[in-house]
Amino acid sequence: MYVGGVGWYNLNMNDNLIRNLGVVKVIADRIGERNIRWILSGSTSLRLQGVDVDVNDIDIVTDEHGARGLDELLAAYRTKKSAYSSTENYRSIYGKYRINDVDVDIMANFQYKLKSGEWSDINVWSEVGVFDYNGMRLPVLSLEQELKEYESMGRADKAARIKARINELFQ
Repeated sequence: MYVGGVGWYNLNMNDNLIRNLGVVKVIADRIGERNIRWILSGSTSLRLQGVDVDVNDIDIVTDEHGARGLDELLAAYRTKKSAYSSTENYRSIYGKYRINDVDVDIMANFQYKLKSGEWSDINVWSEVGVFDYNGMRLPVLSLEQELKEYESMGRADKAARIKARINELFQ
């Protein structure tokens, strides 16, 4: 586990990141001390960690217990009840929520299709870090794990941006 923080770099706050972090606070406050494992992933997590990407929705990865708990905690914001879902490239227990005009996707037992055609392993809990932001300790998927996943999915542009950020941090 690593611990990151705003001290690593000048956090380039833009309106979408500020808005999304407000929604993350709503979610974190609802979770409180409940025993729910969750990780921020995707564009909000990447931007928070200094990767130059556009901030879109909020992606949260959890386990089956967490998906049920979050679905209950966020029921007032639910647009799609948490249930097993599968596409050609992804499969998971998936729920969708809309909080303060921000889409929140919650995925449990998340897997993605590798370039080889095989499915990825389910949730990599060992690659979780904690990012301190304005008094919130936010669980984030490590940049190294995000890089591995984007490379495995063949998403070269995002992988290159993540790799550039990792190189900045460790020079």
